Amino acid sequence: MDKQWHELTVLVPAGAEYSAVKKGLRHTAGALPEIIAVPAGQAITPFVKSLVRGNRLTENVLMMGLGGGLCGDGDIGQGVLLKQVWHAVGEPTVLSCNHGLTQQIAARLSEASVATGVMCDRVVTTAVEKRVLGDRYHAQVVDMESFSLLQALPNHSVAILRVISDRAEQDLPDITQAIRPDGSLDAVNMAVSFAKRPVAALRLITASLQALRQLTKVAECLFQ
Repeated sequence: MDKQWHELTVLVPAGAEYSAVKKGLRHTAGALPEIIAVPAGQAITPFVKSLVRGNRLTENVLMMGLGGGLCGDGDIGQGVLLKQVWHAVGEPTVLSCNHGLTQQIAARLSEASVATGVMCDRVVTTAVEKRVLGDRYHAQVVDMESFSLLQALPNHSVAILRVISDRAEQDLPDITQAIRPDGSLDAVNMAVSFAKRPVAALRLITASLQALRQLTKVAECLFQ
C-alpha cells in the first residue's frame, strides 16, 4: 500500500489530534499522503465540501482522530476502524465506510478492531448515556464527525480510524459549550466546565494525553 499513499488524503480534527498525527510522521521515510486539519463537529460538512469543490481530495480518504468508548471492551488507546456509522440525532440512519480501504488499513494495524460507530451532535458526557448508545446501536465508539463525513463524500472511498480517549464507564465534564460553531475550542468555557467537575476533568485530561500518544504511534505504524 506504500505506493498508494499519494492516492490517499488524511483528514484529522484540528488542534491536538492533528499535531499528534503529524508527530507520528516526523521520522517516516518515503512518500506520504496529504494531511489536512478539519474542524470538529458539524462544521466539518461545509469544510469538506469546500475541499471537494477545490479538488483537494483524492478518491481515497481516511479520517483519523479520537473517539469516546461505548463498551467495556474499548480501553483507552484502543484503535477502532469503523465499518459503519449511525447518526444518533433524529431518525436513526446508518452509512457504511469503504470495505476495501478499511481492510487495507486494518492489515497494517493488527491491534486495531473493526466495529460500528455512532455520531452525536454534542459531547456524550455520562456513562449512562454512553451505555444507552452502545446498546442501541451495537457501537463501540462515538464521535462528532464520522457520519457527516460519509454523508458529504458519497463519491469517495472513506475509511475512519478512531483511538478511544475515554472509557464507557467514565463520566466527562460537559464541554459542549466550549466547542464553537466553527469547531474550534473556547478556552474560557472549557476552563469553566473543568472547574465544575475537577475530578472528571483531570481524568479526561490524563486519558486524552494517553490517547493522543497512541494516535501518534498509530500514525507512525500506518505510514512507516
